[in-house]
Amino acid sequence: MKRIIVAALAVVALALPLAQAAPVQASAFSGVFFVNCKFSNTKQVDPIVAPGSPLSSHLHTFMGNTGITENTTADNIKLSGTTCADKLDISGYWQPSLIAPDGSVVLPADMNAYYRKNNGDVGTFIAFPAGLKALSGGFSYNCGTGTPFTTTPYDCTPYGPKAYLRLGTRFASCWDGVNLDSADHKSHLAFPKRGICPATHPVQLPRLTFHIRYPSVIDPTLYTLSSGALSTLHGDFFNGWDQDRLQHLVDACLNASVACGRAEKVA
Repeated sequence: MKRIIVAALAVVALALPLAQAAPVQASAFSGVFFVNCKFSNTKQVDPIVAPGSPLSSHLHTFMGNTGITENTTADNIKLSGTTCADKLDISGYWQPSLIAPDGSVVLPADMNAYYRKNNGDVGTFIAFPAGLKALSGGFSYNCGTGTPFTTTPYDCTPYGPKAYLRLGTRFASCWDGVNLDSADHKSHLAFPKRGICPATHPVQLPRLTFHIRYPSVIDPTLYTLSSGALSTLHGDFFNGWDQDRLQHLVDACLNASVACGRAEKVA
């Protein structure tokens, strides 16, 4: 029994320094706003990867836009409602659905989509162009506020009863200035290097990440995704913002290097 207690204390001791390191990550961003969106629905459609197909390769969990179908386009995306707190954000945000050990679909509580500027970014940001489609280029997991993001899911138990699984996806932020999509849904975008967009993708867009929150999940290592193992995590973004509103937020927060907080509170 003594050995078990000592081992448990050692796990907690190792976890605490990691949790305390999380605020350092946040300080890397000099300008940011975010929009909170509630769960919308689950559907086996994907108008980006499988447009027009009534059944995509796997089930998706949607946030924001309430009317995403296989036939959603840049022309009709704004005809739907939204679960986002800022009602001028009618964008579609989605990820593969989380699957519990018993095979049931786990429904999330909500999602925060962060639009950011890095401290080292050079130049002026513009709003995502209307109808832009994107597939995420990176993913991460953590156990809620104040815990480390990693690319390997880990047991949240050592972080206490308020810990919860959060699935995050990250998108490239440099645009080629022409295409709203590409064959692989990524090539029209690129990641900046040392804060500078490459010549092939000269237009600087916000650094978008979104995190879906699952308060009921403590040990994600027991779960899978509708797309397979947790390592298959990815995200999709279909821009449905009111363009004037989005550009205002980009100017007031990112271009002004201000941490604005919730988008709906930014005048």
